[in-house]
Amino acid sequence: MLEIDDRPSEEVSYHVRLLDEACLLAALNTGGMDRFLWQPQRLTYKGHEFLDTIRDGEVWRRTKAGAEKAGVAGL
Repeated sequence: MLEIDDRPSEEVSYHVRLLDEACLLAALNTGGMDRFLWQPQRLTYKGHEFLDTIRDGEVWRRTKAGAEKAGVAGL
């Protein structure tokens, strides 16, 4: 299972699912019918393209500024 310091596993799993829905990651729900547990499998082509784009410092700065303005925390 993917673990991130100071974040509940349910929150990490939820964001993995969102990245899968956005086609940035390929992921599987390994939790079954009674548990919500999404596991990343691989970064997709679209995910690699996204990372290449945000590696540009100016693009990342504008992305963070826009997210903060929209009220998105944690970027």
